[in-house]
Amino acid sequence: MNLRIEKTEGFKITDELPEGVSVTHKGRLADGRLFVLLEKGGYHTTQVFVGSHDSKVLELKEVEVIGTERMRDGGTTIIKTKEGIFYFPSPLNKGKFSEPTFGGEKIEIF
Repeated sequence: MNLRIEKTEGFKITDELPEGVSVTHKGRLADGRLFVLLEKGGYHTTQVFVGSHDSKVLELKEVEVIGTERMRDGGTTIIKTKEGIFYFPSPLNKGKFSEPTFGGEKIEIF
């Protein structure tokens, strides 16, 4: 499955999402690629889409999710994909592990 987006301030999703599906995170990876995470009914249903940042309208390709975890610290979420691991810390985390990352590198959230 692909997901179409249009680059604006950050970017907006141009595909209509199915009922009950929400965007949990979107942003830019350290290598410049854009990403969107969707879920329906909880973190264990996460879908990940990643794509190039070269054109105004583009399609992000779905990346296979291998596993998901949510910690009991207030919401730290780890999403393992075929391309790497997303780490989204709980808003309660402070210090060293308070930044979202992909593959150990900081990512920008829109």
